[in-house]
Amino acid sequence: MLLVVDMQNSFLSSDYETTYVSGAEKLIPGILERISYYKEQKAPIYYTIDVPLTKKLKNGIEERPINSEANNENRSKKLKDKTEHGTQLVGPLSEVVTTKQELLKSYYGIPPKTIVRLQEKFEENLKKIELVGIETHLCVLSNAVMLQSAFPNAEICINESLCKSKIEKNHQLAIKIMKIMGMKIEKN
Repeated sequence: MLLVVDMQNSFLSSDYETTYVSGAEKLIPGILERISYYKEQKAPIYYTIDVPLTKKLKNGIEERPINSEANNENRSKKLKDKTEHGTQLVGPLSEVVTTKQELLKSYYGIPPKTIVRLQEKFEENLKKIELVGIETHLCVLSNAVMLQSAFPNAEICINESLCKSKIEKNHQLAIKIMKIMGMKIEKN
């Protein structure tokens, strides 16, 4: 199984200042090669989409900036459009995957209910799970740990050359941690 982690516009476009991972676009050709390989092997391919939670006030009302209602509606529409664009897979990847392969998450790792569905689907049949994507020290690491716990007999493989963090030191630390945890670290 191949898991492509968070290769979406909000992390690969400089339009998203707070989430942009500089240089992550260089991972795309290698990830496309891995997708082709897994398709040839008729092996499962999944990808995560990080969907931000809407901020809510204690009374359940959506939080909005204090300004005129017209400005709020305009800002809300722009934010919604930018959020929808940000949660889409980056162009070249969106052309080769289907929504059936999509795993939505709101934090670092895919939700436990999704893990249970994957366990039920694959039982103990997964021999290898390869992870690629961003950010290595957050979402890749979190998903690798969750999958290692869910599929203890599967080899968890991190393709180091197809993962990236904003800060290289964090990337290297995460790789070291995953290696210590018994995960296989490969370079493509």
